[in-house]
Amino acid sequence: MKQKLNKERPILFSAPMVRALLEGRKTQTRRPLKPQPEKDKAVQEFYSVRCPFGSVGDRLWVRETYKIVPAAVCQCGEGIRRKVSPSDPDSVAVYKCEWDRSPAGGPWIPSIFMPYWASRIKLTILEVNIQRLQDITELQAMEEGVKPLCCSESYRAAFRRTWDWLHKPYGLAGWDANPWVWAIEFKGVEDDGTIRATGN
Repeated sequence: MKQKLNKERPILFSAPMVRALLEGRKTQTRRPLKPQPEKDKAVQEFYSVRCPFGSVGDRLWVRETYKIVPAAVCQCGEGIRRKVSPSDPDSVAVYKCEWDRSPAGGPWIPSIFMPYWASRIKLTILEVNIQRLQDITELQAMEEGVKPLCCSESYRAAFRRTWDWLHKPYGLAGWDANPWVWAIEFKGVEDDGTIRATGN
């Protein structure tokens, strides 16, 4: 019997969610099914759909907003993570969620265009489920890495606010639509070979 080869696939995260990953607060993510199942389909049929993000044991490499800057410029940034370009050792990738005030290197590049080599975070999938968005529990919402605005806001309410902020502007299903989603649990945030600039 052939041993299953674990695959790697890209996944996009916003800057706040990248921070949550790096801080160890985010161990789950939810993504809408595309297309959404028909209302009259049996729930059991949904589980036969192959998750586009992979299955248990597969890895996800995170795409985030970044730019390429001269390595010499990056040396001036204390504690800034960077990855050296494999084709040009004098150029490095830096990340907007940590260095958003830098004018060096031109405009920020949207996460969708990040190449594999520039990705600094790798995740290993632990579990994949299909569920309605509003079925998320308080604990699961906390593991999504969201932050309540105040002590009276629950993690679930914070997740709802964050979900709508991320999805409604792009015409995707908001919280009130209660879409079917992939619920993906992962582990092992890895700062994959990223070098921190030490400054001078």
